[in-house]
Amino acid sequence: MGYFGYVTMVEWLGWDFSVAAASIVLAMMSIPYICRTTELALRQVSNDLREAAHAVGANDRQVILRVCVPAAAPGILTGALLALAISVGETAPLIYTAGWSNYLWGGRLTHSPIGYLTYVIWTFINEPFAAANALAYAAAFLVTFFVLAINLASRLVLREHRV
Repeated sequence: MGYFGYVTMVEWLGWDFSVAAASIVLAMMSIPYICRTTELALRQVSNDLREAAHAVGANDRQVILRVCVPAAAPGILTGALLALAISVGETAPLIYTAGWSNYLWGGRLTHSPIGYLTYVIWTFINEPFAAANALAYAAAFLVTFFVLAINLASRLVLREHRV
């Protein structure tokens, strides 16, 4: 996927290393996980529940949006979190599409490489210096912490909407 993004967006479209190219590649990697888990979650909603909604006069759109999606929300959220966790841990596609920069992101979507934590882990973990190893471990901690924080926050939001 990273090489595809490099050839199409970085080279062919002329975006250079950029946030836009990296975001599109990560989205392309995440969509199959989200679609499959959403499909499985929606199939878990019982037909009795759907038929009951139709029996009280709901049309197909209302059944989907007001009955099926809320009932399948935990599964849909799980799929989105799985995709997010996978994309947060990706390094290879970002090397090909986002490049690397030691500077803060300037807000440009194209023609501007960016820095990301997984590159720090990948680069500094094999350095013979203790300071470089400490940076790699700190970056790994931050990646793990971000995934955990997003997971906990989404579960809290889901619990509040369920009650």
